Amino acid sequence: MSPAPTSEDLAGRLVSFVGALRSKGIPAGTSETVDAAAVVEVLGLDDRTQLREGLAAALVRRGGQREVFDMTFDLFFPAGTGARQSVLEQAVLDGSEDGLFDLEDIRDLLAMALAELDLRTMEQVAELAVDALGEVGTPGTSTAGWSAYQTLDRLQPQTLIARAQQQRGSGGAGSAQGQGTGQGQGPTQGPVTERLARDEVRRGVEAFRQMVAAEARRRTAEVRGRDVVTRHAVRQGTGQVEFLSANRQQLDELRATVRPLARKLATRLAIRRRRARRGRIDIRRTLRRSMGTG
Repeated sequence: MSPAPTSEDLAGRLVSFVGALRSKGIPAGTSETVDAAAVVEVLGLDDRTQLREGLAAALVRRGGQREVFDMTFDLFFPAGTGARQSVLEQAVLDGSEDGLFDLEDIRDLLAMALAELDLRTMEQVAELAVDALGEVGTPGTSTAGWSAYQTLDRLQPQTLIARAQQQRGSGGAGSAQGQGTGQGQGPTQGPVTERLARDEVRRGVEAFRQMVAAEARRRTAEVRGRDVVTRHAVRQGTGQVEFLSANRQQLDELRATVRPLARKLATRLAIRRRRARRGRIDIRRTLRRSMGTG
């Protein structure tokens, strides 16, 4: 994580974090803020993953809020500041001068990471890509920042699906060499296996897109401020989504949120209908039975 803040800075950051969640539709009040402060006091800042889960348990109450929470958490409790030192050191170890990569180098690294479905390497490639390809505006001004759209538009990760799938197949064939048909080639993949492998790579590309977006938000928040990035780059919670402008993912989240409520409402209506089918209440019969039992 970034350098540990003082107790006063941490308290102010936590209050601002809860306020940002509230502005995005997560109903976190005073009691939730107190619970979150207790979580931070108990867990500390050493383990960022543990801190994330603890704060989520204290602040997230409904389905469809976790993604908004994670996006906001990454802004207020980032894993680091600026270009990650570990990534630059890894770049030097890989033989790149001054830790700099060109576009084709980054595409090659991403293709290998997608072939192996290595999330850690994909995260490092996302950091490199944003740092090398995503800078926008004039440094030192209010227009400075990093753009996930520009990074992905230059990198075109969707065009690496076939290459990553081919690398996965060649790796599998190399390990199975001499065990297949006796001609020095591995067993060929069937259409179902190829389809599953392609779907896995597609999911890897989607995960990489999210990593790039998170890294761009983190870097931009350092120059423009967390509040500005939260207001413009973090999407609204499910409860504040406008139906006419909702995308497919948001509509799916809305359905998942409404479905249990619809079940409860249907159960209540069914009970009312069963009671209504019995007709009107017989007052005399009710009183007689009541008097008979005392």
